[in-house]
Amino acid sequence: MDIPSLIIIAYFFLTLLVSFLCRRRNTELQRLLVAPQQLGLVLTVPLIFSGLFGGSTITGTVASAFAGGVSSAWYLLGTAVGCLLFLLLVFRFYRAVAVVKHSGSIPDAFAYRFDERTRVLMVLVIVITNSIALSTIPLSTAAIISKITGLSSDAAGWLCCIVLIVMALLSGLKGVAAMNMIHTFFMFLGLVVMLVPSLRSAGGFAGLSAALPESYFSFGSGGFWSVAAVLLGAVLAIMTSPLAFMSVVSSTKPKIAKNALRICAVLILPFAACLVLIGMCCRVIVPEGSANAVLFDVAQSFNPACYVLIGMSVLAATFSTAPASLLSIITTLNNDIYCKLRKNASQREQKIFVNVGVVVWTVIWIMIGKNAASILGQLTGATQIKSVASVILLISLYWKRVDRNSGFYSLLTGSVVAMGWHLAGNPFGIQPLWPSLAISLVLLVILTLLSPAPVSESSQAVDAIFKEYDALPAEKK
Repeated sequence: MDIPSLIIIAYFFLTLLVSFLCRRRNTELQRLLVAPQQLGLVLTVPLIFSGLFGGSTITGTVASAFAGGVSSAWYLLGTAVGCLLFLLLVFRFYRAVAVVKHSGSIPDAFAYRFDERTRVLMVLVIVITNSIALSTIPLSTAAIISKITGLSSDAAGWLCCIVLIVMALLSGLKGVAAMNMIHTFFMFLGLVVMLVPSLRSAGGFAGLSAALPESYFSFGSGGFWSVAAVLLGAVLAIMTSPLAFMSVVSSTKPKIAKNALRICAVLILPFAACLVLIGMCCRVIVPEGSANAVLFDVAQSFNPACYVLIGMSVLAATFSTAPASLLSIITTLNNDIYCKLRKNASQREQKIFVNVGVVVWTVIWIMIGKNAASILGQLTGATQIKSVASVILLISLYWKRVDRNSGFYSLLTGSVVAMGWHLAGNPFGIQPLWPSLAISLVLLVILTLLSPAPVSESSQAVDAIFKEYDALPAEKK
């Protein structure tokens, strides 16, 4: 076995050891899945940051920057803005339902604002969109392991599947947060090691300016409506991000979750800059290269150490995101479906459901992802599907007339349109966000105006939760 393969094995072993040691005292299922009020700032920051961006984000952003320049940064910049707006717009709502009603998932929070129908619908939205992101692992990661270790693509894909399952089952949410500290370090280390020789080979910033067309330095080169859809979709997706929600539930204090989100927003800026610059440098170094393969082709041309480190950076990003996404899916299915159908399910029965669910769900979606054509397209499509739910929640928190029916039917219609538009391949070059928002918002306004009560019953229930939350002593919030 060669040195690069040994390095990857050692890396996986180290992260698994850290996660296992971190969770060894947690035996209760909900403390494993949700880690309620257990995480300090040191664990919350890497949980959110590394969890938001998988290996597909690294390879997809570099490929987009290679093909189009700085406009590829909009998805990442939108996520940074979304972290800050999350604090202003929905943080208090999520924290209140988590503390007062012991809510452990986004669908559960939606149920308190709307009803049980909306809970089930949000389960489908969260599960499907997170699974779409999960399915990008074969495209973003298996190829790296295949190149470094010499395994076939199929064997590397199944290796990823096995590692992901083991990470999710052994770690729990607190263990994932501990792993993500290591992942975050290697993500930045690999990018910096790659960026320095890339800039040098491209002739520095002056070389980029001289070699690349002017459109590469324009943030609007992708077209206004496409750029706006990607940016707005990324911003809105954070409002219903299970990871952002988990930071609210799992942090020991509200202040810690707020500071963690602010730090993540700041960290995204150098992360995005590195990815975009690497992609643009690669365009200068190998102008005829393949966008999806250029990152590793250029890294390999520098030296073996650079190649291994950039590979580890992508692996770190993937295995920081995937276990957290998988845990959020299984937590949602367990808390909002299984436990609702089987109200007296024991801890043992829930653990069996969770363990079997992790294995089956991972295998199914990784098999589906092997046939996906676009990495970044899958991610932006998933974020735009969730965006409809975010918009409806935001409006309902500030327009108290919105009731159960208007919320449910507008969410149902918008989600179906967004999903269908995404699966159809964005007809007419239009992103799924626009038709889904147009239809759902029109329906929401019409149904809400037809509602006789100026303040809906479900809105009054949320006001009661806020009142109870505000009355709690500071140490219990």
